[in-house]
Amino acid sequence: MMALAPDLKLSFSEDCLYLNVFVPDGTPPPEGWAVMVWFHSGDFNTGAIAMWDASVFAVKQKVIVVTPSYRLNVFGFLTLRDSFCPGNLGLLDQVAALEWVSTKISAFGGASNSVCVAGHGAGGSSVTLHMLSPLSAGKFHRAISMSGSGLLPSTIHDPETLEKHAVDLGEWFICDKTSLLDCLRNIEAEAFMVQALKDRTWGPVVDRDFANVSQAFLPKEPLEILSEGIFNKVPFMVGYTNMEDALLKDNYDGFTYENFQSFVAEIISTDYSQADINGSCTVDDNYIIDSVMFFYELEPSIEENSNEVSLRQTFVDFTTEKLYGAGAYQQAASFSHVRPTFIYRFDYKPKRNFLEGVPEWVSVPHQFELPFVWGVPHWPTSAQSAQTGWHSTDKKITDIIMSFWSNFVKFSNPVQNSMNIKWEPFDEKNPSIMIIDKNFDVRDSSNFNFRKFYFWNYYYPKVLDISRSCCTLNDTSSHNLVPSFTLAFLAGAQYFIT
Repeated sequence: MMALAPDLKLSFSEDCLYLNVFVPDGTPPPEGWAVMVWFHSGDFNTGAIAMWDASVFAVKQKVIVVTPSYRLNVFGFLTLRDSFCPGNLGLLDQVAALEWVSTKISAFGGASNSVCVAGHGAGGSSVTLHMLSPLSAGKFHRAISMSGSGLLPSTIHDPETLEKHAVDLGEWFICDKTSLLDCLRNIEAEAFMVQALKDRTWGPVVDRDFANVSQAFLPKEPLEILSEGIFNKVPFMVGYTNMEDALLKDNYDGFTYENFQSFVAEIISTDYSQADINGSCTVDDNYIIDSVMFFYELEPSIEENSNEVSLRQTFVDFTTEKLYGAGAYQQAASFSHVRPTFIYRFDYKPKRNFLEGVPEWVSVPHQFELPFVWGVPHWPTSAQSAQTGWHSTDKKITDIIMSFWSNFVKFSNPVQNSMNIKWEPFDEKNPSIMIIDKNFDVRDSSNFNFRKFYFWNYYYPKVLDISRSCCTLNDTSSHNLVPSFTLAFLAGAQYFIT
């Protein structure tokens, strides 16, 4: 995770449920200051609100910013699939923070009827999930999701797998299965966390069948909720950067066609392992890989596919579009039917390389838009990481970007008349996207390739279906079965496309 303050000492503690409130100076307007509640990133397993300081944003944009902590990894997402340990505790922490804002923010001069939830990475995925959760209804009025999507199948974890993780932890710490939860609660917290993170990830589940509250946080799969149209309908802004996972590999030297194919196989392996029904399916993974390679026009016979630079760029495009761009587009297409929605891609690379060790060819990888949203070029030099200052152009761009975010928080539209920048709400029939760089261009299908999003959102699930052969428990013959996540996805696509 990127940190702008390398001297920042992060500590671990179970006593973590705090929040920061950044309040503008001066007298609040009669209606109160608009409020942005920010959920941090970290794949639901790491992260901290101390990583980013919202003071500059709050003061310059006259917006209250609330940054809540929430429980992570095993502490936030352990589930035993029963009413005593249903899961999603980290998300319930976020709901509690939203409830706190609803009832307390007026004491800080904030408007409880003008709250925008926002987040990045896992925080961005959380934002989408709050739009789908009945527990969050009425607690916010706008939403911003950055580099995250609660609609992707990879966001929702298999509760059986998480329960198995819990059982494995119990065995490691010599817990009796009949009193597993009580035993796990008595383990020293840091030792528990270290062991819980070994070869394991934790995250949200559909807790419909084992929630211990009147309503589950997620009563159905996200795409099922969307397809039924029963969700929190608020204005929405969503986006991603142009090289999200460019730093996924430490070194691209000598990158070959075979390397590309190997990494594609590694990334898509999660897709078909999630779709294995009761362990009774076989998957033709070569067919899936070949389909992806064909779509990205990668064949050994094509000369440019032996070019290291070209292969590197195509690989970065592949990871960005599959893991981030398609999710951003899917959310925009889904929510734009009910409320004004704005989609962007962040392409602005600063005049100076503000972090050491980032290769020159890398433009804007994951999290590298956050310094501009939080106004880091305006931070005091002592609060920044080994830098003597930012270019004046970087500061001007920062001011525009902060205005985009604060305008949306206040008015449900990132662009106001005084900005002289055109950015229309998203329309799936005539899609367009704001490219955030020094020119702030809006591009449509004539000069932007939306086809890649269609591939990942609508065609790729069919590739997964065709590649899978499954047997029922009562029949030894093979059948092509459509997994539940694909059915839900196709239902959602049909609901919002027609």
